[in-house]
Amino acid sequence: MMQRANFDGITVVGECLECRGEALWMSFLVKASRTKQRVVCVLLESLKSTLEKRYPAAKDYISSAKELESLEDLKVFENAGDQTIFFIDSLSASLLSYPLSSVARTLCSLSKSGGVVTRVHLDHLNGSGSAPLRDVSDCILTLNATSDSCQRCFTEMYRKNGSRRTTTELFTVDNDLKLRCNIARQKGVEKPVASPGNASDISSLTSFSIGLTLSEAERKAKENLRLPFMSAQKEEGLVGLKSTARGVVRAGGQIIYTPDEADDFDESDPDDDLEI
Repeated sequence: MMQRANFDGITVVGECLECRGEALWMSFLVKASRTKQRVVCVLLESLKSTLEKRYPAAKDYISSAKELESLEDLKVFENAGDQTIFFIDSLSASLLSYPLSSVARTLCSLSKSGGVVTRVHLDHLNGSGSAPLRDVSDCILTLNATSDSCQRCFTEMYRKNGSRRTTTELFTVDNDLKLRCNIARQKGVEKPVASPGNASDISSLTSFSIGLTLSEAERKAKENLRLPFMSAQKEEGLVGLKSTARGVVRAGGQIIYTPDEADDFDESDPDDDLEI
């Protein structure tokens, strides 16, 4: 999906300290300059001389870059004409000075001419209150580092019909600012599979049964089994009770107390507390 980016609408590259998006943003700038009619490079934080030294392959494409001091200066490009792609580097500092809604309105105004490609720190995309920027974005690329030399990009592309398409890719940008990427494959968790020869060994290790393997005779015996607490509930366990010396009898899990005929003045005797 990264290779097929056409930069229509608003494209936001979300970067972090471990994975900066400057090289990817520069590769998009070179690609758009070779295919689009007009590209305007705007530098809000970077210096033209610094980028020329850092990316010699893009020297011809950033020689006409405009160095601006604030977001307000972008208003001079609002009537740039059709088929114009604005590459803005970057909006992280502006988002600390201007309301997010104001930045979103500026991007929408510039995108009417063709498109906008900018980069911001991930805190401005994932933090609370980031909805205005996400709502106006047509494509969001979230970058993060990997353990190898590649970088990972999670792309969210929003279509005009409201549908959302996502993909995760691993990418690299070489010294010539050529982008190489491929779909990231998720590593599945391998589950051990028992071989047919070991099936009997595994079954012999467990003796737990929930009644699925009972024979017909065992099933009938289980259904006719009368448990003590079930008998007590049906008042059938009260048959054949024998009184004990203290007048306490047990029937089917219940304790039934028979009061003494005469008070024995025993403090532990519950007769005094009973109303019979």
